[in-house]
Amino acid sequence: MSFLTLTDDQKFLQKTARDFAAREIAPNIAAWEAAREFPREVVAKLGQAGLMGVMVPEEFGGAAMGPISFCLALEELAAADAAVSVMVSVHNSLVCGALLAFGTDDQKKKYLPRLASGEWLGCFALSEPDSGSDAGALRAAASRQEGGYVLNGSKAWITCGSTADLALVFATVDPAAGKKGVTAFLVETK
Repeated sequence: MSFLTLTDDQKFLQKTARDFAAREIAPNIAAWEAAREFPREVVAKLGQAGLMGVMVPEEFGGAAMGPISFCLALEELAAADAAVSVMVSVHNSLVCGALLAFGTDDQKKKYLPRLASGEWLGCFALSEPDSGSDAGALRAAASRQEGGYVLNGSKAWITCGSTADLALVFATVDPAAGKKGVTAFLVETK
């Protein structure tokens, strides 16, 4: 018995992800793992398939789908390789999602088309060696300088951190304020 009737768009994205996983991921997993690498050209192909901006509005180059479509796509990718699914999940939900929810119009225009197309890969830098994902215990600090901020600290467990083009980095601007003193910064990794 099914509790959910999929729309045609949801079925299309699910099939797109399934076909992509069978064609581009499954045949290459053993070689990627043996080489201990993840080839960036797959990110661009995922973008071309509409899988790097699933919930990003069309005006920014995304597929403009909802969370059910996103989950269906992740499930199909994970069936081929969990690592690819996690990368797509972090990129879409934690980076693109944060930009959609909290970014300025200029930030959305500048970054979302690059992220949705797969031209750029995003990563999420919250966890630290001594605080895990406890945002209130962050030690990374941001200090205001002329022209912006200087970030100081260490992060750990950053999915795609070594290859990402855009990092969403969390740091405290006011340690006395605890969690309320934590701010997210967009950092171009180049």
